[in-house]
Amino acid sequence: MENTEEVRSLRQRVGIMVAPPTPAAVVKQLVEIEEAGVDNVWVATGPVFSPDLLTSLAAAAARTSRLKFGTSIVQVTSRHPVFMAQQLLSLASLAPGRVTIGLGTGSLELAKSIYGTEVKAALAYLREYVQVLRPLLQQGEVHHQGVQFTTGVKLQSASQVPLFISALGPTAFRLAGEIADGALPFMCPIPYLLDTAIPALNAGAAAAGRSRPPIVAH
Repeated sequence: MENTEEVRSLRQRVGIMVAPPTPAAVVKQLVEIEEAGVDNVWVATGPVFSPDLLTSLAAAAARTSRLKFGTSIVQVTSRHPVFMAQQLLSLASLAPGRVTIGLGTGSLELAKSIYGTEVKAALAYLREYVQVLRPLLQQGEVHHQGVQFTTGVKLQSASQVPLFISALGPTAFRLAGEIADGALPFMCPIPYLLDTAIPALNAGAAAAGRSRPPIVAH
């Protein structure tokens, strides 16, 4: 078990996660959290019938000035990556340097029954989604022809919005190490994170020739 560099003080490692039920509650809670002196908060998206979180965060961004916030998680099956990029770039313009997007596939059964999106391999879908989304965010354009998406578009703006992906199993952590700016595990024991997740994250980062991204555990 890695317990020297990896295990640091709780003060450095613990943040807040909230799940407000309505857009008004999102704004109210984030304003109160900023006023309390908290630096970072992760906001849960809620069930598929919940209000759109990115819209709520845009309203909260206009009422806050310092608080950094991330999503945990936005289901990629619910919107095309070009539309996702447009939403995120709008949000980033309202809260420059304060937005982190957490992405995941969520329930594949619900994706098919509600959105009509059929996903046969969740991680392959997520990989290609990030391949389309990242250049749209960072360069403002993309030209991509793949299995799930074929698109070519140039947007009006770009922003360095960090992209985190959900991860539970070793293969997902390896993918996060390879393509993402961070991993978002949910209810994983610390020994599992140290003994399984971090080595997989390291392996993915090494395969991509990059530094290991962080884990934000929920």
